[in-house]
Amino acid sequence: MQFHKLCFGRVRMLRSSGSVFRTAAFPTLASCPKTTAITPVKWVPLNTYIHLSAPLPFAAFQVFCTILSPCTMEVVAVSYAQPRWHTIHGKKEFTSIIHEPLTSKEDLINVTVRDGVDENKPAAHNAQIYAYFAQHYDYWTETLNVNRAEWGWCHWCENITFRCDEGGILAEKDFNLGDVWHVGKTARLQVCGSRVPCHKLSWRCGQKDKWIKELADTGLCGVYFKVLTEGEIHPGDHATLLEKFPTSLDCATITKLAFDASVKTKDTLNILLADPNLLYMNRAIFQRKLSSMNDQLLLGKNSWTGWRSFRLLKIVSETNDVKSFYLTPTDGRPLATYIPGQFLTVQLPNGIVRSWSISDWITYDDPKYYRLSIKKAASQPNAPSGSAWMHDECTENTILQIRSPAGAFTLDWTPMFAGRQIYISAGIGITPVLAMLKAHLTHPAMKITPAIWIQTSRNGQSHTFQKEIENLLRDADPEAASMIKMVTTFSSPGAEDQLGQHYQHKGRITEQLLKDLILPPYFVDPVKITPIEIEGQFSTVYICGSTSFEKEMKSYLQSIGVPEFMIRSESFSPGAIIGETSISKSYITFSKSQCSTIWRKGAANDKQDNGSSVRALTLLEAAEMAGLTPGYGCRAGTCGACTVKLRSGQVSGGMEPNGDVKICVAVPASAKIEIEV
Repeated sequence: MQFHKLCFGRVRMLRSSGSVFRTAAFPTLASCPKTTAITPVKWVPLNTYIHLSAPLPFAAFQVFCTILSPCTMEVVAVSYAQPRWHTIHGKKEFTSIIHEPLTSKEDLINVTVRDGVDENKPAAHNAQIYAYFAQHYDYWTETLNVNRAEWGWCHWCENITFRCDEGGILAEKDFNLGDVWHVGKTARLQVCGSRVPCHKLSWRCGQKDKWIKELADTGLCGVYFKVLTEGEIHPGDHATLLEKFPTSLDCATITKLAFDASVKTKDTLNILLADPNLLYMNRAIFQRKLSSMNDQLLLGKNSWTGWRSFRLLKIVSETNDVKSFYLTPTDGRPLATYIPGQFLTVQLPNGIVRSWSISDWITYDDPKYYRLSIKKAASQPNAPSGSAWMHDECTENTILQIRSPAGAFTLDWTPMFAGRQIYISAGIGITPVLAMLKAHLTHPAMKITPAIWIQTSRNGQSHTFQKEIENLLRDADPEAASMIKMVTTFSSPGAEDQLGQHYQHKGRITEQLLKDLILPPYFVDPVKITPIEIEGQFSTVYICGSTSFEKEMKSYLQSIGVPEFMIRSESFSPGAIIGETSISKSYITFSKSQCSTIWRKGAANDKQDNGSSVRALTLLEAAEMAGLTPGYGCRAGTCGACTVKLRSGQVSGGMEPNGDVKICVAVPASAKIEIEV
């Protein structure tokens, strides 16, 4: 007769005589030829004798014992709720997170295969039953220094609060996908997923959102069940494990995976997604997580440093003053990936350096060409027009020098589930926004997201890409296309322009128009379960146009209540962010490269070449004109990739507190300067 301690749940004893085992005070396996290969585990009544086909080595016996669960659970409380409006962190949200506990033995919830808990309606997920554990209340109130009396049962919005019998302990790590539990008289519940905590739970528990990651890392977030057999569940009822799936992922691991940003978890996520018992809501979250990992892997893929030769593949006239230029590399190597909204810095054969937005989007992982759509502008004194050269001199097979895609004004597809997107563009400001729209219709994170695009032009003849946009929406996935609302305004429509057909509003974009379009509530349904209503001003807004247009739109948006942090913009007249200087000439020394150049004020680098006031070349552009290739990222003074040490002299713009300088937005402010480039 041998006695061994179980290492799962409470300590129990298993009586053994040779290869015959008898269950003691717990259910055990019906058979066990190879303990590591049993899925699922079948449980048998107490005092049942079972026979193993071969003697069980002690090491294998330990594994055998580990998968046995002697613990049963008691139902402490039950609850159900309907969604209501609550103000959460300053935003009105429709949620059923507030539950009132039912603790009397006469209380009950009725669970059905079709509806889960009767009279219970989650606002944002499709789990039939959410269960939480009594011991977690003590842990979290102590950890967070919360008065335990302030948290009654079901405070975490669970439908069932479980407590292990006779002092045992079970937690999320002990619940695997597929496990089946018998609860009460007739109900059978199957583990189907794990809670992925969000800001509503942190609000409910009186914590800041940063606590969510700490919570997820513990895995103590509860368990989701689906109903296999209906029944009534009362406080005081008991739950017993009927069937175990030890090779499936456990619920603690599932929650932790949701907050693990490492791409090393990709294989584990694929295993999880292949499990047929996984809850649809969890599946949608992890599918989105996989697409986010793919975005990370592709970010900056095949990028290069310095200049690279490109050949003009073809040139297409879009309007009287806009042409599109298709570019492919002469070396035949793959193109760098880019995020919609980014631009290319181009050096023309005459030495002019300009930056133009990439106006197309075909695929993220393997672009075959870049497209620049450029509006022709007249040359200004001492500021030759790069756009005029492209229109008048550039032909097919012309070779241009180009830097890798850059820019911080980009479509933000990083949120797990994005809110509504608002695109506002004027004139040739349409170019980066068109790339954003194309990505919006195809990217996994964006195509389920509602959007409004407001484009203003003078009239139909100057409305670039009108036909392309119509074809794009016509040929797109119907569900994705239905998420986009197009609003076009013509400030001076032509005789052939028909209101309601070619444009929707006459005149410029006004504050009232934005108010009418943006402020009404909108709905998102990222996991296709329950549409969630969100106040209209909580939308992410992208603005692209002239400096005056950008400033005007920002003023309107802030006036109607759109939070400033949700407004992103790019001006095609970027002089406002570049330092100003009164000197006309400076001698620049690049210390690392041991070379120098003479900088003269007057060379413009206006991104749009639209005739606005010219500005001086930045130190970054001066270095590039001198044949150097300093590192950079956004070229807008935000990312810091171009930051270098200023060894001597003075500059205007881009100065950091430690004396370093962002050369992409800095210009000389003294007759001599020296920088570490």
